[in-house]
Amino acid sequence: MIEFVKVTRLCLHLVDTFVSERKTEWKNSLTLLVVCCIFGLILGSTLLLILHASETCTFFIASVISTSITFAMSTLLFYSKHVRCFSILFLLSCGMREGRNALVTAGTGIVIFHDIKNIFTNLRNLADSITCNLEAKRLSLQVTPLDHYIKTIQWIYNQSALIRPFSDIVTLSDKVDVHASISDEKLKLKLNETELQIQRVVDDISYLLEATFFVGRRLLFVLGLAIVLIGTGVFLRRYLSKNGRKFDNTYITKRFIEFDEHNRKEGKPYVLPLNKKEKNEYITIPTLHLSRKERKHMGLFFLPILMNLGLWALFMAIDFSLYWLIFSVSKHLENLPEQNIPWLISNFREQRVLGIVPKEGTKNSFSASFKISLFERDCIPTPLISLSKAWILLGIIIVVLFILGMLSAVLSQLKLLVSASFYPKKELERIHYLHSKVLKKRSKAGIKNAEQKRNAMATTVHFWFPLLKMKQAAEKTTDVIAENIP
Repeated sequence: MIEFVKVTRLCLHLVDTFVSERKTEWKNSLTLLVVCCIFGLILGSTLLLILHASETCTFFIASVISTSITFAMSTLLFYSKHVRCFSILFLLSCGMREGRNALVTAGTGIVIFHDIKNIFTNLRNLADSITCNLEAKRLSLQVTPLDHYIKTIQWIYNQSALIRPFSDIVTLSDKVDVHASISDEKLKLKLNETELQIQRVVDDISYLLEATFFVGRRLLFVLGLAIVLIGTGVFLRRYLSKNGRKFDNTYITKRFIEFDEHNRKEGKPYVLPLNKKEKNEYITIPTLHLSRKERKHMGLFFLPILMNLGLWALFMAIDFSLYWLIFSVSKHLENLPEQNIPWLISNFREQRVLGIVPKEGTKNSFSASFKISLFERDCIPTPLISLSKAWILLGIIIVVLFILGMLSAVLSQLKLLVSASFYPKKELERIHYLHSKVLKKRSKAGIKNAEQKRNAMATTVHFWFPLLKMKQAAEKTTDVIAENIP
């Protein structure tokens, strides 16, 4: 127990040193330097993890950047109280609206980049498949069915060569050379041009996508960081401005309670405890109990997240629809049977000598068959799907956004408490303003209630006819006396 008390006092001392102005004492300066170095190391390590996880740059460059940030932030934190306050507010803002916007922007970039790249890849595979099938059909024409035509012509010639009248007297000899030639130069040229155009478009779009991914990944990181920095700067500026006492001044802090108790002891006006209506408007912090106003803010925090989830689902549905369409067509093409084309030729020969048929005629036939496929199996497109890669990153982002949404109210309270710790004079000014604001509202409410009572009395009959009221009272008294007399 004693050790726990010592540790608690040490932590409170370190916190007090960190939020206060830098003093000239060497012990205080050394303590502040150690705390600033630890905090700078935490910032640098966090930045290193973010840069390495997002693949924004190589690990060596990320290490150099994080090391430089660590030394720079440690120095700035040691010399400036404003930088210390801004740094803590920056870390808290990463879990609030600014951090939400940065994560939503990153998620949108992931969805668009992955889905557009996947849609383009599937379309390119589909175009390559069609070109491949046309080229295969062009080559198959040179083999089938032209080779069967050649064999048929050769067979017909052989059948005619069997007829040799007067072979003992006259000898006839001939030779037939059959070959085929296909004039497909225009088709071949057109296919080559198509392939070159597809390749040119593929190269251009691939270069554009790679450049977009390279720049976009880094731009999203810089944009998300800028959103958090700007949001933190705007919050601190509004808090420290001349009208900062009005900025988000609806919270009852520990110092406010002490100030109100001091007024009570001195006989001055005090506001605590708050009535039921005021408890819904003014929140005592820190607390985990959410008021109606904070629950409304939490709902508004989740609204952009839900809208972007719908947008992400739309892009993924388009990507998946194209994938499923190509996949279904590919399965149907694979299940299509090859068409068997029969090839049958017959020849009936009848020999006559001087009009006399010495013997029966003979019948010869030539049969063959070949198969043809409507779509070459080697050219069937194979679609790709990137939902697994995208959903892993999006799942992490969605979980983090859900956690941040649940903690948004608590983080808002911590931001105000941190700002009040670094700027106690500004907090006292805000306390005076809120205290006087509650008193003014109460006085106005009291005047309004008195007016409502007067208006209610003016609308009653007894207000205008008091004799009637006295008569009713006398009659009631008489009835009571009569009941008591036996």
